[in-house]
Amino acid sequence: MIHATVDLVKNLSNATERLRRLLYAITPNFINEEDLSKFLSNISMYPISHLILRNKNHSFIDMMYFRSLALNSLQTNIKVIINPNDIPFNKIHESQYIHLNSKNLFKATTNKLWASASCHNIEEITAANKLNLEFVFLSPVLDTNKYQFKLGWEKFSKLAKESKHPVVALGGIGQNDLETAISYGASGIAGISMFGT
Repeated sequence: MIHATVDLVKNLSNATERLRRLLYAITPNFINEEDLSKFLSNISMYPISHLILRNKNHSFIDMMYFRSLALNSLQTNIKVIINPNDIPFNKIHESQYIHLNSKNLFKATTNKLWASASCHNIEEITAANKLNLEFVFLSPVLDTNKYQFKLGWEKFSKLAKESKHPVVALGGIGQNDLETAISYGASGIAGISMFGT
């Protein structure tokens, strides 16, 4: 009985670790520290590997401040990345914590290590392939309120094969889409609403 319990705990631990490597959380456009704290509280029950702080209104310096707050309140094994709208490219020292939106993707320098980039088509995948990135988001895979189009799983798979980086599926994705995403070549899934916000 004790051995069966130990095996069950090991299996659950392994499953949780595998899931943790596959889930990426993205914040909604938070207004202040209180909003960010609420989101961090919501995601604390999920085994995520990455948290992307996304906000089109806060400055780069503000986003770095919010990153430090998130780092202080999350588990140490979660990588916290900022997705600022405007990046002071000539003043950056630690680019490995910066996500490139599709606008900034074409401005980024090839001599730095960036965290990730947003891609929606073959042109952006091609641009991302020239950069040193940990991964790319490819979206929107499924229907969303933000976009008038969707890639669908077949086109996602075709574009993912063109990427030299691991590709994370985004856009209309829920946790129940994880196995489907993996079967179409995704290295993980990401979202905002899938984390109960």
